[in-house]
Amino acid sequence: MNKPKLGMVVLYKTTEAQREAMRNVQDNVQDVLPAIVVAVWSDDCVNLKVMIDGDSTDLWVTSSLRGEMEGNWQFQD
Repeated sequence: MNKPKLGMVVLYKTTEAQREAMRNVQDNVQDVLPAIVVAVWSDDCVNLKVMIDGDSTDLWVTSSLRGEMEGNWQFQD
């Protein structure tokens, strides 16, 4: 089983509220974005710096759980 590590790139599934906020500043809004693990709390819970495609600032996400729902992260294939 893979374990998240500091600096690892994972995929983050944005929430509807996050996508709506991104729409206010850019047109290229994505459902899934790359994210860098900036803190590891457990094998399934991390803090992320989500990289947004565009000029807006990156998105910071705390205590995100591994999974397939909005607000969750997964390892890249």
